[in-house]
Amino acid sequence: MGKQPPRRATLFLDELAAAVQRLEVTPEAGLPYEAMEGEIRRILMPRTRYHVYYVIDDAASLVTIRAVWHAARGRGPEL
Repeated sequence: MGKQPPRRATLFLDELAAAVQRLEVTPEAGLPYEAMEGEIRRILMPRTRYHVYYVIDDAASLVTIRAVWHAARGRGPEL
C-alpha cells in the first residue's frame, strides 16, 4: 500500500469542498463584501484562513465563486 498524504496536504481542498457544499445549501451564509461590481459575498474557511468570494444569481439559481483569497494578504481581491 502507498503512503497516505499528510492531512495537511489535503486540508485546503477538503475545506474548499466543504465551503462549496455549504454554499449549495445556504448561499446567503456569507457576509456581504463591498466591491466595485454588484453584491459580492464571502465566507471564511477558518482552518486555512482563506476567504471564498462569490456572487448569487437568484434568477438562475446559481452561485459563482469569483476568488479564493488568503486573509493574511491584508486586503481583499480586486473584483
